Amino acid sequence: MASYSEVLAIIRSALTLRASGTKVQVVNHEAAEKAILDYVEAKPMPRSAHAVSSANTNCDLTWNVSFLNTDYAFTVVGYSATGDPVEIQLITKANAKITVKTLVIAYLTATAVPY
Repeated sequence: MASYSEVLAIIRSALTLRASGTKVQVVNHEAAEKAILDYVEAKPMPRSAHAVSSANTNCDLTWNVSFLNTDYAFTVVGYSATGDPVEIQLITKANAKITVKTLVIAYLTATAVPY
């Protein structure tokens, strides 16, 4: 996969770095389009997980797509039935899920992306 800098260089060479007075060459434009599409397609998609936790009990938030390892960042938000934010404690982190604990019944949502 090409890096962002490499894709940007391809776009620049096709559009802004060409000789003054020359038209954009179709083959260069197509190469830039393909580089953009390949870059976007290769970007990791965020994962999500949802659960309702019981008070003071471990709760698994299982990712909709497992990671290859535990090299990912995540955020978890939780709200009580009255809409108040709740404190969330991380218990474990694995490639397929995270395990958390809340002190009250809570509605939890988590998102994650690989490093």
